[in-house]
Amino acid sequence: MKKCTLCVFCFWFVVVLLTAQTVNQDELSSTANKTIEFINYVGPHDFINTVAEIRGIGQGMGQAVRAGTGQSGNRQTYFVLHLVDPATPSGFDADILFLGPNARVDHIKNLRLIISGYLEKAYGYSQKDADLLALFITIYNAVYRKDIAYFQSKYKPLVLKELTPDNAGLSIRWDEWAGKSRIVIPLTTKPGSPTGSGVATGPISDKQVVQSLKEETGGTAAEQRQQMVDLREEEIQQQEKALAEEKARIAQEEQALQEQQKKLQEQQEQLAGGGQQATVEETEAAKAERAKQQEELARQQEALQQQQAQLEEQKKQTEQQEQALAQQKEEVAQERQAIAEDQKKEIAAQVAAQEQPPKGNVVFELLDPNSPLARLILLDLTTGNRIKKSEINTMRANTAFDAGDYFIAVAGQNTNAGGVVRLVAVSKSTFEVLAQSEEAVFPDARIVKIGQFIYTIIKKDDTWVLGKYDPQKLTLLATSSAVSPWSAIMEVDSKIIIQGPKGSFYLLKPDNLSLEKEIK
Repeated sequence: MKKCTLCVFCFWFVVVLLTAQTVNQDELSSTANKTIEFINYVGPHDFINTVAEIRGIGQGMGQAVRAGTGQSGNRQTYFVLHLVDPATPSGFDADILFLGPNARVDHIKNLRLIISGYLEKAYGYSQKDADLLALFITIYNAVYRKDIAYFQSKYKPLVLKELTPDNAGLSIRWDEWAGKSRIVIPLTTKPGSPTGSGVATGPISDKQVVQSLKEETGGTAAEQRQQMVDLREEEIQQQEKALAEEKARIAQEEQALQEQQKKLQEQQEQLAGGGQQATVEETEAAKAERAKQQEELARQQEALQQQQAQLEEQKKQTEQQEQALAQQKEEVAQERQAIAEDQKKEIAAQVAAQEQPPKGNVVFELLDPNSPLARLILLDLTTGNRIKKSEINTMRANTAFDAGDYFIAVAGQNTNAGGVVRLVAVSKSTFEVLAQSEEAVFPDARIVKIGQFIYTIIKKDDTWVLGKYDPQKLTLLATSSAVSPWSAIMEVDSKIIIQGPKGSFYLLKPDNLSLEKEIK
């Protein structure tokens, strides 16, 4: 895999047959009252990967786990541990996806592609189901981020050895992923899986996860929730089938044990009867043989009792499994009802919005008040509601230029994940990126319009120069000689005045930015 940013190719980027792995699903629904909004890097990149390349990272690791390995990948980038401990009766097994210090993923969409690819190959999920599970897994890990007490109460010691209060779960910030986040995928027995395991869908779709999913989608997330309900129902059917087969096996073994017990009892009675008829003249050898037979029958009786005790324990487990399946059915039914109610509310809200469309103002919103990076939002000044948000979130709000129907801004970051800084034009109505410069831009550069053109500081051959741009297509039209990137850009007597790298003032011709005069 090339060391390049994991960016989807577009303009920017693009339960269980309850065994020892079973955990009470009700216990998994409690967590702090919080919602999740992932903060991705959305801006220019120096390289763009295809969806297939990104998904292939996970697929490669999944194929290795399917083949029987307990670990796969590269600890410096992407690495998976398959942690299954059949000897421990309680708690979840898990897969842990390590995001190493050199991992270059910087958008949640791409991280989900990696997880989806892994689930496809490791456990035989369809791409559709794997995509759905990856969505819920990332939100689940963000909800329980750094909540080590939660993980300690739900997972086996083998899993907990790999988690700390600092790295457990997934940060909502892309710049806290590489080397700082470990994504936990709860596992349970899954009939038909090539590895015998699958994703435990109960915990990853608990109430808090669903609430956070609704926040992320900005609505009811009815489609995704319905798909999860469908998946859970399918799994319940598979579990019921496996449970029925298990009960039939137990019944068959019980019948066999009863027949063995009857036969053994007949042998015991026969031997006892023979002993009563024995005379005093019976030889010592015959007595010894009789004692040996009695001892063997006693051993067989003990073995039968042990087998019967094992069957009783297995019957008890199947009863617990039936109860758990009934509980899961109830959870699914409740979620179906909740989805239906949310859909009714959503339709009512849509009707109300059509009757009285929401009004708002397009403004820049800083992601962090101590950072220049911002996104566009449609803000209702009366209610404070964020009616709409732009996906791009790396624009410099304080230097953006209002070009009428769109803003021109310096956007992006120079990051280890391949982020770069460019000029962008962003629509005020759709929040789409309409155009992007090909050249690197000084991160703190101002954007100045002189005449019909845009001027800003850009990099050319590792030197900062003044660049002249078409304000609509952001096509570079001309460049100057080296300048100070911190200089003001001003128009004086039909000339552009700017300072050079040593402090001299340059008077430049606006048409081609050639030097007309230097003032030292």
